[in-house]
Amino acid sequence: MTDIDQEKWDNSNLFTSASEVSNEETIAFSGTIPKWLKGTLYRNGPGVNDINNDPPTSVNHAFDGFAFIQKYAIDGSSQTVRFRTSFIKSRAYKEAIKRVHLTTRQFGTDLCKSIFGRFQAIFPGNDIQTLTDDTHVTVQIVSNELMALTETMIGNIFGSDTLETVGPLTALPYQQPVESEIFTATTVHVMHDDRRSMTVGCASRITPRNS
Repeated sequence: MTDIDQEKWDNSNLFTSASEVSNEETIAFSGTIPKWLKGTLYRNGPGVNDINNDPPTSVNHAFDGFAFIQKYAIDGSSQTVRFRTSFIKSRAYKEAIKRVHLTTRQFGTDLCKSIFGRFQAIFPGNDIQTLTDDTHVTVQIVSNELMALTETMIGNIFGSDTLETVGPLTALPYQQPVESEIFTATTVHVMHDDRRSMTVGCASRITPRNS
């Protein structure tokens, strides 16, 4: 049997931090946009993977960079694409920048060093401050608001034009924790039911059996 040398996969770009583009720019592209195409595409994903301190604090998982919104305003009639970006200014983001280290457990990055601390972080109980509100997974329209969402019961509203963070949405189900709560999570990819004019998702609340 002959060994086959395999090229090592370079995944360094998964952990490259992005920069905000606060002033809308017109970007160059190749090809032609259909003249009938006009609209805005919003993208969401991890954008900050390093917190600038000495020594630096870095996330350990590709899903853990702080939420980064990209906006592409496309106009086929004028053959233009306008672009801007912004970070979601969540509590987790602002506290990490202020304290120069993570203050909440992310998807795959745990700020706890001990095995018992890590286990407790999985079950935050009714202290909502222990939950990350770093909503870096998707963009949805919920209750007529443009929102960035993740699997925790917190969503961040942001402006459709400037992308500036407005604040958290308080109408999500199970927003208020209960004393007996062990863990609550939600599906991030919600769907809109046009027939009933409502947004549909799934949330689960784990509590002790006898609560």
